[in-house]
Amino acid sequence: MSSRFLKPTLRIYWAKELRSLLRDRNIVVYGLLLPLFLYPLLLFALSEVRALTAGMRERMEPAIAVADLPELETRLHEVVPPPRTFPLTGGAGEALASGVADLVIARSHGNGRLIVSHDSSSGPSRIALERFAPVIEKWRRQAESTALARATGWVERHEPTFVDTSEKTDSTRILLATLLPLILIVMCTFGATWPAIELTAGERERSTAETTFLLPLTRQDVALGKTLAVTSAAFVTLCVHLFAMLIAAGPLIAQVRGGTASIPSLAWQSLPLVLCFGLLLSLVFGTLFMLAGSYAKTFREAQAFVTPLQLLMMLPAILTLLPSATLDATTAWIPIFNAGLAFRAALLGDIDVQATATTLLSLSLCALLCFRTTVRRLSDTSFALGFADSDGIREKWS
Repeated sequence: MSSRFLKPTLRIYWAKELRSLLRDRNIVVYGLLLPLFLYPLLLFALSEVRALTAGMRERMEPAIAVADLPELETRLHEVVPPPRTFPLTGGAGEALASGVADLVIARSHGNGRLIVSHDSSSGPSRIALERFAPVIEKWRRQAESTALARATGWVERHEPTFVDTSEKTDSTRILLATLLPLILIVMCTFGATWPAIELTAGERERSTAETTFLLPLTRQDVALGKTLAVTSAAFVTLCVHLFAMLIAAGPLIAQVRGGTASIPSLAWQSLPLVLCFGLLLSLVFGTLFMLAGSYAKTFREAQAFVTPLQLLMMLPAILTLLPSATLDATTAWIPIFNAGLAFRAALLGDIDVQATATTLLSLSLCALLCFRTTVRRLSDTSFALGFADSDGIREKWS
């Protein structure tokens, strides 16, 4: 089998099928152009939504706990709209964790320094800090100026201390590492769908399958060329989506969570491993969709065959969003599901060598099985041309 991939005629036919796929408008639009424009459009949409919700944020009434600072409390109420203030009765962390307060302002018992406590993982707390931090700073400066005017000696300045009581976990990094594998797997299925249908039922509908078999190639070489072309199209689609997400991820997260736009600190050194999993998945999806599309006589009929299979392939990827889903010795043997978990573990840099090796072995065996089955079926001239048992399967389906 390996010697067949080195044959010049097979490489020429492979390139010919790729060129024919690139001439298809649907494949170019949905596989290549859509990801390049989808994420910038999402960025624009999020910026517009953020602009529309800016007014709603300004009308929010944050709850601020103030400990024995009546002058500052009066100054806070001068802001429009004013916050809801109340005296601090317990600890700052307890008040923020329970949601009673969005911001806690108190003085240190030791040196009298002003301490402003907030929770960066809470949206209302971030808004309260953003809105009232300038007011607190202005009041502190005026209080220091008054103390300097009344004092006869040295007056020490006390800059306010901002304390973040949230847990020090990179939620953005975890969120992106969880969603990115799902998006890549789903987009890989879309990248394999159109080419698989085009090179099977599409040729049969246009009555060009017979012409293909007149080429100076063996039937197995024709099946190999088609399979490799579909796999290449699916893998290129996955890479284009990954590239587009790398560019747009920072600005998108900055629009949602605020802050500066930068590429999240994922374990990008594991990217070759991610691409290896993506290549195996492209082979699995491409061969399965080609096998399903080869039973159809028309393009529309092939869509009816492939779409349920496509949704079935997405289900294991969706299950990777479960918080309890982890890559271990058991889940590493479940195809597609293990790839999604391995994607996430690789992007987080939390790689279990044994589980990752098992995942590669499982996916490789699955890809080899799908590849050999599809090539064997498509190498059958009567089956490839629609004269074999596809009519009986079509009758059962309908």
